[in-house]
Amino acid sequence: SETKFTVLAGPIDQWRSRTFGDAAGEPAAADQADWDGDGRSNLREYALQLDARRAETIPPQSPVLLDHHLTLSYVPLVPDVTYTLEASTDLLRWETTGVEAVPLAQPIPPTQLTFRYQNSVLLPGEAFLRLKITRTNAGP
Repeated sequence: SETKFTVLAGPIDQWRSRTFGDAAGEPAAADQADWDGDGRSNLREYALQLDARRAETIPPQSPVLLDHHLTLSYVPLVPDVTYTLEASTDLLRWETTGVEAVPLAQPIPPTQLTFRYQNSVLLPGEAFLRLKITRTNAGP
């Protein structure tokens, strides 16, 4: 008789197994797939600790205009992804060079990070921010 077992190499593999159970190896459970059809990849749902099996209708983080700067905050929740904030003025070219960290005296929660587009923005649509999430190790 042949014994089969699965090695759960890292936190995301353990999450995928807990979240999708026996279907964890299916294409719908892959990083760039969208199991629940809410427009967020499974990797994004993992990185932001959302429920990948239930479609959320409210974005977990949205840019806000603060002192004439487009600002975005997020909480890095998992160790095996890289969170990168990018800015664009045309939605075609995304860069990190126009983004700067905003030091907050007492962020809530304490692990929250806040970034802003370094140029002043007076009108909506002058700049855009996005949170890019990538795995720190190769995966499905």
